[in-house]
Amino acid sequence: MNTFRQIRIIFFALIAGQLFYCIVALYLTGNDFILTENDYGAFIGFIVPIIIVILVLASKYLYKRLISAQVKEASLYDKIISYRTNNIIKFALLEAANLLSITFYLLTGDFLYIGLFLIILALNFIYFPGKEKFMTDFELTQEDLEKLNKL
Repeated sequence: MNTFRQIRIIFFALIAGQLFYCIVALYLTGNDFILTENDYGAFIGFIVPIIIVILVLASKYLYKRLISAQVKEASLYDKIISYRTNNIIKFALLEAANLLSITFYLLTGDFLYIGLFLIILALNFIYFPGKEKFMTDFELTQEDLEKLNKL
């Protein structure tokens, strides 16, 4: 199977899991199946968005750092495998941020966390993996581009 197709399948599977969890959370809180704590502590309400922002920034920083270590010296195959692995790591960190925001929505019923979820979901789609993104991230040589077009 094409590696880029595998990456997109993983991407959509992660997105589907997040959306499913969000829909279940909205259903549970909307129908009063769970009790939310509206008077949730201000400290936690302040810390959780900071943790979410840290996870988002860490995903971008870690991805760039791992990619920059592989840019010049690796073969095309190694670059493709690295791209897949680094994307999985990046999307897992973004998913962790989204799962945390949805969980705190379940606890508090505060739509701030749904807003954070939607922002991070949009970031996921901005980072959509593909062959063009791979070519720009790894700064492929002409030889690598010819090999990639043959795949």
